[in-house]
Amino acid sequence: MRSFSLQGNIVDVFNKNFYWGEINVEKGVIKSIIPLSPVTKKQSPYILPGFIDSHVHIESSMLVPSEFARLAVVHGTVSTISDPHEIANVCGMKGVEFMIENGKTVPFKFNFGAPSCVPATTFETAGATLNADDVKQLLEREEIKYLSEMMNFPGVLHKDEEVMKKIAAAHALNKPIDGHAPGLRGEQAKQYIEASLNPSEGETSASNYHDAHYKYETADPVLYSLLKSFVMKHRQSPTPAEIAMWEWLRGKKMDGHKFRRQHIIGTFIADFVCLAKKLIIEVDGLVHQLPDNKINDEERTAELNKLGFEVMRFKNEEVLHNTDKVIAIVLEKLRSIGVRSEDASKISPSGGGGAVISTDHECFTAEEALDKLKYGMKILIREGSAAKNFEALIGLMNEHYENMMFCSDDKHPDSLVAGHINQLCARAVAKGVDVFKVLQAACVNPALHYKLDVGLLKKGDSADFIVAEDLTSFNILQTYINGELVAENGKSLIKTKPSAIINNFSCNTKTVEDFRYYLHKWGEEENIEQVNVIEALDGQLITNRLLKNINEVRINNNFIESNTDTDILKIVVVNRYNNAPVAKSFIKNFGLKKGAIASSVAHDSHNIVAVGVDDKSLCKAINLIIDAKGGISCVNENQEMILALPVAGLMSNDDGYKIAQHYTVIDNMVKSMGSTLAAPFMTLSFMALLVIPHLKLSDKGLFNGDAFCLV
Repeated sequence: MRSFSLQGNIVDVFNKNFYWGEINVEKGVIKSIIPLSPVTKKQSPYILPGFIDSHVHIESSMLVPSEFARLAVVHGTVSTISDPHEIANVCGMKGVEFMIENGKTVPFKFNFGAPSCVPATTFETAGATLNADDVKQLLEREEIKYLSEMMNFPGVLHKDEEVMKKIAAAHALNKPIDGHAPGLRGEQAKQYIEASLNPSEGETSASNYHDAHYKYETADPVLYSLLKSFVMKHRQSPTPAEIAMWEWLRGKKMDGHKFRRQHIIGTFIADFVCLAKKLIIEVDGLVHQLPDNKINDEERTAELNKLGFEVMRFKNEEVLHNTDKVIAIVLEKLRSIGVRSEDASKISPSGGGGAVISTDHECFTAEEALDKLKYGMKILIREGSAAKNFEALIGLMNEHYENMMFCSDDKHPDSLVAGHINQLCARAVAKGVDVFKVLQAACVNPALHYKLDVGLLKKGDSADFIVAEDLTSFNILQTYINGELVAENGKSLIKTKPSAIINNFSCNTKTVEDFRYYLHKWGEEENIEQVNVIEALDGQLITNRLLKNINEVRINNNFIESNTDTDILKIVVVNRYNNAPVAKSFIKNFGLKKGAIASSVAHDSHNIVAVGVDDKSLCKAINLIIDAKGGISCVNENQEMILALPVAGLMSNDDGYKIAQHYTVIDNMVKSMGSTLAAPFMTLSFMALLVIPHLKLSDKGLFNGDAFCLV
């Protein structure tokens, strides 16, 4: 790995200033940053931390992680917070493993979460299930940084046992928990955000997330009581070394870091613990375990490491006679874990206030976001290919930037080729938001909140930074990850790599008869007078529930059919995992005048969803998907087209730029057939997403997202 130096306008996000300087990189690490002038050079480039997408489903790009990275680095993205629940809903644990391993093949910092809701609801058929034990197993892995979006907000509010076990597992490991509660306000929002753990599982103080007691990691309440009695007894007669060490650690004297004394972690009693840094400091003297459970220091350290803690151990003599040296060692360790401590003190800690479920990317009004900010949640401004909340939320950033981030959530390949988080930075600055506030949201907040191994342009950090032409357009000239140049002047230097194929697809081709919607079935005396209609909203995941008179659709003999005059079209969902009856309903605002479109990308269970003007076209579009075992398709009377997605029916294993071009062609075909939606395939993929109000369609039928039940 080469050493190099780079000069430019250094952007110091923490201290909110620029200066002309030089960065020296050795072995992938920033060895020094040397100021050369206190002023900027207006015509010279700017060096700043790399961008982080704080919530994205890589699968929605239709690219495997390695290809997503190849496209993203061009725009200055160096890392993502990636929820793999799309592939988990199809392939379970094997799907999550696929994403992790494929991501490791390229120089990019993927940070995957443990999917919390697989399946998302019981009102649809998914390809796999991840229970609380599976989630805990994932969370214990170093590669898994957080519990991904808890979409089952009714389960949180009603303290569903499986849901609370998943939350408790993440809480015990001090890993953040992502939220997903569109439209939730007031007291229910507060209850959801605080997600009080069941006392039998060891309830922790909701007002002090980082100071969780880890009580629920003990074997049982009796053991916890014994450990607590040992703590109380010892506090009455501490050793001189413990007294000396505590004098240095108490009251946030160590660069502002809070330490706790004699803190119970699992079945251990730790002398001094900084939970924010997951650092334990021990000295001789304390009975660190129950006598019957005593193990040696090496074994003890190994067990604490498994719980995610680093351990430093000092002899009594060192503490008493070489105090300055010990303190210097501790300070160096604190500064080496993530961001430097003096910088961290300027940023709000993750999960602020009373938030256990600490983020939400689903706010579609400023009022909703403010409500959740009030209860300690962090708000992600989402701007994806279909869901676009930037305009609604950006006005909050000037005041609340310490608790906000940017994300894309779901981004199709053509959108990713055009830009990424850099586009949101440019738009925010154009709105008049201070550039340092913008960069804190785009670069710093995600790294601190999720405790990422991503450099923030500080001495000793990984050399993860970007060179931008300016701080208005955010045109990216170079992207470095671990000191490696991965993109330059709009060209990715990451090569396409071969990818394995993993899938779960098992249903037979369909006939036109499967898509008939009968006005009345044999033996019924009364005809249908009204039909439920899903109203799709361009740029939003939420839908409206309409009740339309039967004369607004078309009646053909005994069949209810699409009516292009009123733009009420048939929508269907086909179970891709088993042979089952086709679920049918109607939808408004797709605008098709002919043909049909279909997709096996259908959040979250990823059955096949399709919209069309006639049953023959629907059948043809869906059979193209079935034959390919996944993809997106478009058909009319003269043409049929499919973009095959053989990896789980969600992703291609081909060159990302080729896929983006193919997607653009098929997207244009849909729009030539009448659709006025900005991203018709992306919008289509969310019409089976039951956890977003108000009316959706699963393979089991129409679903009321407000009452959380089938219609």
